Amino acid sequence: GEIPDLETWMENPDTLTDMQMTSIQEEIVKRAVFFQHIGFDMVSLQMGLQGKAPVGLASMLSPRSNHRTAISGGSVEDRSRFPLEICRAIKKRCGRSFLIDVTVIGEETGPGGIQATDTVEFAHLAEDCIDVLQIRAGNGDLAHPTGFNFTKEEPPSLQVAQAVKHS
Repeated sequence: GEIPDLETWMENPDTLTDMQMTSIQEEIVKRAVFFQHIGFDMVSLQMGLQGKAPVGLASMLSPRSNHRTAISGGSVEDRSRFPLEICRAIKKRCGRSFLIDVTVIGEETGPGGIQATDTVEFAHLAEDCIDVLQIRAGNGDLAHPTGFNFTKEEPPSLQVAQAVKHS
């Protein structure tokens, strides 16, 4: 399968075919293997970038952009399926000791976005394949989510991280 135009799939995951998803997964795994081959001990996957809409793997996780009705859309488990299949494939090819770091948005601002409960569920689903889960704030500069926020003394990323830790 051919990898689709990145701008198209990153903003609209509904257009991806199964063959394109397989191609994307293979390309990401191939890059992880390359990094391992040149001496890296881990790979970092960005699943939290947002612009006007979530992009890349973030677009698969977000109920705002993922309207798929097939197996990769709907529930948190189904929206997480494709990103986690990628992580599991990396572990399979690179070994359990090759670390995977993932950044996600803890909560999206506004209606219809990722909620803290979604992030908690994602963390549980990812226990077998993600070693480091960075939870970023969904406010501020959405193109570059941060570990801090712009609401004094109310860090939403910390609140979500605590919910994940205590679940």
